Amino acid sequence: MSDKNQNGININVDALPESTKEALLTPSAVPLGKAIGGIISFSLSPLIKLQILTEAKLAAYEDKVQQKFTAIPEENRDSEKIGLVLKTMEDSRYQLDNELLQEFFANLLAQTVDDRHNHDIHPSFSAILRDLSPQDAELLTFLSAGGALPLIQVHTTAGSNNTTVILEENILCLPNEKVFTTEFGLSISSLERLGLIKIDTTKSVALLSEDVYATFENTEFFQKIMDRFPYEQKISGEIVNFKKPHTKKGRIVTTALGTKLLYTVIPSTTI
Repeated sequence: MSDKNQNGININVDALPESTKEALLTPSAVPLGKAIGGIISFSLSPLIKLQILTEAKLAAYEDKVQQKFTAIPEENRDSEKIGLVLKTMEDSRYQLDNELLQEFFANLLAQTVDDRHNHDIHPSFSAILRDLSPQDAELLTFLSAGGALPLIQVHTTAGSNNTTVILEENILCLPNEKVFTTEFGLSISSLERLGLIKIDTTKSVALLSEDVYATFENTEFFQKIMDRFPYEQKISGEIVNFKKPHTKKGRIVTTALGTKLLYTVIPSTTI
């Protein structure tokens, strides 16, 4: 028997082991837990033979999912979106080497079978997690505390027309650490492409009571840039003057989709 849920997901129930199939199709709370464990085993065990996944990683993932499932009150366990559970398992197959992504997928699975939360589960969530890098996931954890991070660009102007030249972009200030870094540049582009964040260069972010943007201008990073300017360069036979750089305040902020995803995969999110 092949079933197809309302989201267009093909579910080959006949391919599942009999014990898992029985638990999956029994509309009661207790067997659903048995079904989740069976689906994990059935879906992911072949990856061990292919040496894509180790037994230890699979066991750790299964343990995380079972712990989160056990924490759901029996009266709130819901099998209506079991098709999304199967889809999530499929999408998680090649992301389980990373602890943080394991945690994200485990939380998504638990929320999907919890009727207090699964009305907010979108079918795209598992596909989004499938496309994240470990660094993308790390950036999402930073965004889960407030939904925005300060973004700084360093500009200079050149020539008689004062043409803007971007010297550094996507400089982030990480929360708590007060660290300025450019290492998340690719992740910013990735999360923007996935529709989880937007880059806003018209607004700034207040980080506690500290002016984080002014703090950046006192860093060695910025001072090293400043020390190179002003200077002149001959371009196409013409002397071009490059003036002292300045900073442009901005931020990255989660979109509505990004916020929904964060509350699902990082339950401690505060936005």
